[in-house]
Amino acid sequence: MADGAFDSLKVTGTADVGSLSLATFLPPTTSTTIGGHTVITTIACECQLLIDMDPHSGIPKIQSTTCPFGLESSPHSPFHICLQPNGGNVGVGSLTPEQNLSINAGLNVDQASGNNGKINPGITFGSHSQEGIASQRQDRRHDGSVGNRHGLDFYTNGQVRMSIYREGWICFGGSQQQTEGDIQLVAGQDAVVLVNGCMELTGTTPHDIPLLVNGCMVINGATSQETSLVVCGSVEVTGDVVLSNADCAEEFDVADMDSADPGTVMVIDANEVLRPSYRANDKRVAGVVSGAGDLRPGIVLGKQSGKGARLPIALTGKVYCKVDAQYAAVEVGDLLTTSPTPGHAMKAADPAAAFGAVIGKALGELTEGTGLIPMLVALQ
Repeated sequence: MADGAFDSLKVTGTADVGSLSLATFLPPTTSTTIGGHTVITTIACECQLLIDMDPHSGIPKIQSTTCPFGLESSPHSPFHICLQPNGGNVGVGSLTPEQNLSINAGLNVDQASGNNGKINPGITFGSHSQEGIASQRQDRRHDGSVGNRHGLDFYTNGQVRMSIYREGWICFGGSQQQTEGDIQLVAGQDAVVLVNGCMELTGTTPHDIPLLVNGCMVINGATSQETSLVVCGSVEVTGDVVLSNADCAEEFDVADMDSADPGTVMVIDANEVLRPSYRANDKRVAGVVSGAGDLRPGIVLGKQSGKGARLPIALTGKVYCKVDAQYAAVEVGDLLTTSPTPGHAMKAADPAAAFGAVIGKALGELTEGTGLIPMLVALQ
């Protein structure tokens, strides 16, 4: 090996902190050959490196060193080097490294392009870690699948949790390259998206649909407007729409909010404002305030956020209703109408008088006193 072959290696250090710098400009060094080995000594820090050739690869390897600033060869293998074993920092191209390893220019991981869809070679965190970032460089993954070539895969517990494809797609839950889309969720228990805050979709799919879900989407939470999902535009559903709650309600302005708690029977007052009912067989009956008991509205129409003195009134479906049985005991199937008791219904004992004032049909019974019973809203 010719003298000066390693003139581009500069080893410098700071004795008080044990920092080491590897630079790529000419240092004041001496190079000698002793017993077939090349020995490089840096004059500035009095480091000495014993370099030999790997008999298998022909690549020069550091066999041993006497550097006082934190560079030493591994006692287990002559081809492993430990930088800053006594503390301090290591700099590549920098004489003042600020971290354990500071690189002044670029860092190339897996330059040989050997990654076939595994976490190694890649960037890992911790000892024997299964967490890190890797980039598949081979045409096929180790299991024969196409995988995410030339993209980035993010691992936890040895599994791909998120992938960024070279086309710009982002896939959560594993690598998936079957359909194009800016963000993909791979079905499975591990594919969960939790949004604390606001998520806005402004792009479109090839079908001009901002959000395309092939599978199940669950939204838990609310925006500042107390709604979990806001859609500005059209919604097209090719399957069933399933609502787990009960009635279809619409918000109305209410005159007496204090007396109109859920289950209250409401009638139309002046200027389309509703108020609790107060007389029998009132043809102005509009419905029942939704939300009593364990029933909640499945659909609320006419909702105006920020506008006070408005309540959802059940217009159809199942709802709990205030009933007064002092006028007649209520049985399942009885028609209900307004009663003299404010906000309460009663059995429509006189069908002719109750014509046009029927609220709905009783789904429960009440033999005496007042109470809440389930009712099927059917205005007639």
